[in-house]
Amino acid sequence: MTSGFFSAYWLVAAFAVAVLPALALAQTGGSGALGPAPRLEQPGWMARHESCNARLAQGDVDLLFIGDSVIQGWEDNGQEAWNLFYGSRKAVNLGVAGDHAEHVLWRLDHANLDGISPKLTVLMLGGDYGSDRTPEEISAGTAAVVAKLRAKLPRTKVLVVGILPRGPNSEDPRRQVHAKVNALTSKVADDKMVHHHDIGFAFLAPDQTVRRDLMPDQVHLSPLGYVTLAEWLDDMVTTLLGDTEDPVRPVPLSSLDWWFPKHESLNARVKEGKVDLIFLGDSITNGWDNEGREVWAQYYAKRNAVNLGISCDRIQNVLWRLDNGNIDGISPKLAVVMIGTSNASRSKLEEIPGGIQAVVEKLRTKLPNTKVLLLGIFPRGKDNEDPWRQINDKVNKLIAKLDDGKMVFYLDIGPKLVAADGTASTDVLRDLVHLSAKGYAIWAEATEPMVAELMGEK
Repeated sequence: MTSGFFSAYWLVAAFAVAVLPALALAQTGGSGALGPAPRLEQPGWMARHESCNARLAQGDVDLLFIGDSVIQGWEDNGQEAWNLFYGSRKAVNLGVAGDHAEHVLWRLDHANLDGISPKLTVLMLGGDYGSDRTPEEISAGTAAVVAKLRAKLPRTKVLVVGILPRGPNSEDPRRQVHAKVNALTSKVADDKMVHHHDIGFAFLAPDQTVRRDLMPDQVHLSPLGYVTLAEWLDDMVTTLLGDTEDPVRPVPLSSLDWWFPKHESLNARVKEGKVDLIFLGDSITNGWDNEGREVWAQYYAKRNAVNLGISCDRIQNVLWRLDNGNIDGISPKLAVVMIGTSNASRSKLEEIPGGIQAVVEKLRTKLPNTKVLLLGIFPRGKDNEDPWRQINDKVNKLIAKLDDGKMVFYLDIGPKLVAADGTASTDVLRDLVHLSAKGYAIWAEATEPMVAELMGEK
C-alpha cells in the first residue's frame, strides 16, 4: 500500500474515533452499536446479500453503489435512469433497503471483493435511521464504512453523497438531523481518495419543501427523482471514474457549489422578461460580465440583451440549463451561441459536433421564432500546433454545416482573434483561452453586421 493510502485511511479513522466517539462506543457493543452485524431476522435480507455477492463474483466492476433503500431503488423506480447513466459503466448496485452502517460493515466483511478493484464507490447511507441515533453516531457509522472501503479497496475512490432532504419542510426534525449528519460526514473527505457531495438542494422547491414529483412520500424517489439524482451525480462520477463526458446528455455542473445559484439567477433575470437577445455559452461568454462589460454596455445594453454564459460549462451543462428555465417564457429575436472549448479535453472529438447540434436544435424547438447565430469555437493555445485548438478547428468545420441560411447562421471569427499565422497574443487572448477587453471588442465588431441584420435592425 502507498503512503497516500495510509494518510487517507488514518484521516478517516481519526475522524471517526477522535471527533465522533460514538464509533468507539459501537465497537464495544454499547447503545446504538455500530459494529458489523447482519439482519438475519429480516426476510429476504440474506438472499439480497447473496445475490449481490453473486454479481461481485463475476468481476468486471468499475463502479459500486452502496447504501440503503434509496440505493436499492435504482432497481425499481430508478431502473430507466440506471440504464441510461450506468448501463455501460460496469456498475453494480449493493444497496439494501433498511440497512444501517453496521449492516453495511457486515456485508463488506462478507462480500466477494477479492479480485475486483472498482474505480469508484458511491456511498449514500443514513436516511433509514430512526430517532434512536444522534447525528454524531450516524456520522460515525458512515465514517466507519468509508474506512473499511479504503482498507478493502485501497485503489478505489469513494464518493460520499449527503443524505437527501425529507419531511414537509425545513422544520422537520429528521431533516434537521440529516443536515447535521451531512455537515459532520463531509469531514471524512480528503478530496483525493474520498470525496463528499451534498446535492439535497436539487430536491427542494424554492420554499424549501420537498418536491413531490421527485419524492412522492418525502423519503423515496420517483422515476424522475432518480433521473435528477443521476444528473446531479454525473459530473462528479464522470470525473472520478476518469470517463470521457457525453456532450449530448444534459447534466448540471454539480461539482461547483456556485454553479446552481448562478443558474437560478439567470432564470430570475429571464422571468423579468424584455429579452430580445441572448448570449449562450461558457466562461468566455460569461466574461461579458467582467472583461467585456464596457463593450457589452456599448453594443448590447440597449438591445434587451441577457448574458446566459456560465463559467466552466460544457455542452451538456448548457443543454441542461435550456431544459431547466434559462429560456422559459421568452422569445428573443436572436440567440448567439459559442460553446464547446471545454469539451475538447473531456469528450470524444466525434461527439462534440453532435452536442452543439443538440444545443441548436433545442433552441429551435423551444424558441421557434428565434434566429440562432452559431459562432465557431474560438482559437486557444499559443499557435496552430495546440492540440485543443486543432480539435476545435475540426469541430468548427463540422458545425458550419448547421447553417441553413434561414433560422440558423454560422460565423467563424476566430481568424480575427489571432495573427495571420495563427499565433495568439495575450493582448487578445489574455491566458490563451479567455478574452481580454480588446478581445471582446473584436468579438462585438466582427459580429455586429450579422447581429444587426438578424435582429431586423437593417
